[in-house]
Amino acid sequence: MDTKIRSVGLAGGLALAALLAGTPAAPAADRVAAMVLDVAGTTVPPIEAYSELADRTTVTLQPGTHLTFIHYGSCKQVTVTGGKLYVDRTRFSLAGGKVDNEERTNCPGEQKLAADATGGNATGAAAIVMRNLPPTPSMSGHPVIVLAGAHAGDITKATLFQGSKALGPMSAVGRRVFWPTDRPALAPGEDYRAHLTTADGHKAVEFKFAVAAPEAAGKAPVILRLD
Repeated sequence: MDTKIRSVGLAGGLALAALLAGTPAAPAADRVAAMVLDVAGTTVPPIEAYSELADRTTVTLQPGTHLTFIHYGSCKQVTVTGGKLYVDRTRFSLAGGKVDNEERTNCPGEQKLAADATGGNATGAAAIVMRNLPPTPSMSGHPVIVLAGAHAGDITKATLFQGSKALGPMSAVGRRVFWPTDRPALAPGEDYRAHLTTADGHKAVEFKFAVAAPEAAGKAPVILRLD
């Protein structure tokens, strides 16, 4: 079980994803070329927001369909409309459609999250082996966790803690787990953790993070992949 965290320059909040053991999978992290941020319309094959595109993928966008993605190899956030989109690890191209916007973003950085070795039904906290990111990633006062990878759908519940105190459940919608904006923003601090679990509660991952001052809220989110 190998979980990687990828840092990308998305707007607003920190994005995370985690991988639990189990079913075989989607492309490994080293065969992923891009992440889809938003889709409005019909694509062939069907894709959804926050899914990742494997190396050498071709997606057909029906007329009027908009798609926004981050291409990891070129460190660009791109929005396209219609046409046939091709992506691989080094480039992307669009035939018969329109590139609406293309801009540089922060290049991805990765860190590896090693699962707690307590057996197949581990419920202990995971350990983080840092590479390119600080030991305690900094998130905004309304943290967002984006679930990516083959086991993204395994996570269905999350609870937010500060130290030993439970602050309450986080919302889990599709591939996102987040602290709702109708709740007060989290105060700056170093001792927050998100406890993410499967529906049956048999597998769990904990991710420790800090909350920055509002004006310094993380602008380069981290994607925590569960492969």
